Amino acid sequence: MADRLAPLTVAVAQPWCTPGDVAANVRAHAEAVRAVASRVVVFPELSLTGYEVDAAPPVHPDSDDLVPLIDACAEHG
Repeated sequence: MADRLAPLTVAVAQPWCTPGDVAANVRAHAEAVRAVASRVVVFPELSLTGYEVDAAPPVHPDSDDLVPLIDACAEHG
């Protein structure tokens, strides 16, 4: 019961994004997650692709490119 009453810290982050470079953007997002050390971090839509809808490759949830971001999230629960 006590866990449900614990405060939920939410951060909003706007990392520097490189157009079309998903791997670089994932690293920037992971750095942001580590910097704010929050339980929830909200990023802008399309920030992983650098706001390039047509030029960036699709980002699949099981992509190895996402591992740095997944690891950063796991470190902060």
